[in-house]
Amino acid sequence: MTTTTSAAGPRWPLLGFLREVYAPGLHLAYAAAWYLALEGTLSGLAGLPWRPDARSLVCIATFFLVLFFLRVVDEWKDLAYDRVHNPDRPLVRGLVTLRDLFRYMALTALAVLAINSLLAPWPLFIVLADLAWGLALVALERRSAALRDGMLLNLLLTYPVNVALSVYAYAAFLARTGAAPSASGMLVMFAFALAFLVYELLRKIAWPALARPGERLYSQVLGGGGAMALVLACALGASFTLFALWLQQGMAPALAALTLLPLLPAGRAAWRFLRERQQRVKLTGLGMQSLLLFYGGLCLLALWRALA
Repeated sequence: MTTTTSAAGPRWPLLGFLREVYAPGLHLAYAAAWYLALEGTLSGLAGLPWRPDARSLVCIATFFLVLFFLRVVDEWKDLAYDRVHNPDRPLVRGLVTLRDLFRYMALTALAVLAINSLLAPWPLFIVLADLAWGLALVALERRSAALRDGMLLNLLLTYPVNVALSVYAYAAFLARTGAAPSASGMLVMFAFALAFLVYELLRKIAWPALARPGERLYSQVLGGGGAMALVLACALGASFTLFALWLQQGMAPALAALTLLPLLPAGRAAWRFLRERQQRVKLTGLGMQSLLLFYGGLCLLALWRALA
């Protein structure tokens, strides 16, 4: 496969790739929101002051780089599927080549290793294991049709690459503060996993009668109503878990209710989906709104507590 001429120019395929699938500014803001929401929540529930420092910047940079690494892996892993269902993808079109992707992955992994050498060993071990598992999934999906095409089995094995980033941040938090793992910390990990799952499910949901042949959708396995019920269960679980944890810390219910904001776009997505059965509705944007409100509300709570 050769690289075609594009707006980025054949000498700089990375620029075109970033512009199409990984806008740096947007993803850096997303990585910062995710990490700071997690760090601020863990600090507050542990009764510790929240003071982001240089190590926080290392973790944010790690989130940003790992998310890019996994985006590149997905581009490689989904090549056969994208040739049929997403012919406009950069790798399918030839904007980038497989050699380009391998180069990006190698350089990104080296950058992650370099900046995390400044932290304790356990966070570095977790993030490197996450990168390795992301690569292993390529081989596993190629060897197993059940894993490649089974939406729930695929989710079960691929979702840990997302959860591992929160676990990495928790390990870095424990190493920095000297705190011990706690039940509340585990519940925070659980809530963050559910919050992202809302976005993941809404990306791949449509009434089965409207699905394209061979398209991979969670609603084809669970049914339209079942898939949306799972979306709402995840949204409720994520929001009310953190609402309850903050109430246990003595926070005023009106403030703790910021954790419930993600339910608004999730509920709107359910309403649109259940109402529109004759045409497909795109719900990815509402899924992202739910996730960003989840992170944003937690950042506001952490900031309020830090300034109080």
